[in-house]
Amino acid sequence: MDCPHFDGRIRVFNSAVSTFFAPSDLSGIGGMKHEYICVSPKWRNGHARKDCVFVITDPNAHRMWGMHQENIGVLILPYST
Repeated sequence: MDCPHFDGRIRVFNSAVSTFFAPSDLSGIGGMKHEYICVSPKWRNGHARKDCVFVITDPNAHRMWGMHQENIGVLILPYST
């Protein structure tokens, strides 16, 4: 699968926060959750740290059969001036 063409500037980040609604887990405020996603080229002067995420590839598949496990290599965001 090819990535879409982007002709602008980007920013690279080592961490991000994902906020989402998880109706099956009501431990947060009404099911709201947040997770930190981290990518570090050198974790404490050692190996790289790359968090693992699940990506929905087939929304019609049953439960986790429609997901793939991926390691985050870089977090990017389009940059506008």
